[in-house]
Amino acid sequence: RLRLSGVSTSKVMPMATGGLAKGFPWLVTGRYRGSGTLTVELRPKNGRTLRSTVRLSNRAEPNSPATKFWASDYIKKLSNSSYAYQFSRTGPSARRTAVIKASQRFGITSPYTAWLAIPKSELEVYRKLLKDPEYIKEQQANKARTNARATRGGDPLIRITTTPDIRRVTAVLPTGEAIPLVRKPGGVWEARFDIPWATAEGSYKVVVLLQSEDGSRKRVTLEYTVDKTPATGEARLVGRTLRVTASNDVVRVLARMQDGSRIELKRGEESAFTTEVSAEGPVEISLIDRAHNVTVFFTDPR
Repeated sequence: RLRLSGVSTSKVMPMATGGLAKGFPWLVTGRYRGSGTLTVELRPKNGRTLRSTVRLSNRAEPNSPATKFWASDYIKKLSNSSYAYQFSRTGPSARRTAVIKASQRFGITSPYTAWLAIPKSELEVYRKLLKDPEYIKEQQANKARTNARATRGGDPLIRITTTPDIRRVTAVLPTGEAIPLVRKPGGVWEARFDIPWATAEGSYKVVVLLQSEDGSRKRVTLEYTVDKTPATGEARLVGRTLRVTASNDVVRVLARMQDGSRIELKRGEESAFTTEVSAEGPVEISLIDRAHNVTVFFTDPR
């Protein structure tokens, strides 16, 4: 049992766990009102109570990474029906409103605020710009646009196949948070987790703990890489043939014509992406790599 006292707290996460692994940290986030000394007590079923204190200030810190970390987790939990009951007894409509409100307040994208709807009138203006030689010249003079540095993170899937005697599987994230995996048919266990938007590039490890029927435990270490390096490539339109050469990590190449239609290029000889098009002007090229970084640039007929 986790007990917090001394300062008024709310929306503490996680509110429940499937059991904590011995020797591993447990990350708890939440909100508080006012200031003072917060007493944190962790009471196991058997054994001594662990107790510590934290001094909480009433000083406001705009755009605090801790605030965004909590908000991202809160939005994720509130958007997931399996967790939503922990935070709200209201219906789906009220929870959706709460997600949107939190998303706008803390600047965190959500399932309901991740996309921008463009009015038809503005779309028509954009299509006209694509045919404007001066606009195209200005775009080509600049570097290719990419979302690699602005991406909000991700929600990778942890999947592990076990023997039938395994009764519980828990993943301990690099942040110290422990998340339970859900059993699927065929001895498969799965769970998703959030990578915070401000996570630095590099390799990270997830420790997966497997508990069997007899109480024994096994440990498996998984590794994932945060990649924010922009996808790179070049494109040439010769006659009706569009040819794009891109870096090895690029998995998809899309071409958008002046009429707004999109074509996905197929990888061909020499690892180049090619297709036949009927374009008479510049074509917008989008490169998408394994880490879902997107780079956009234009090509001219040559």
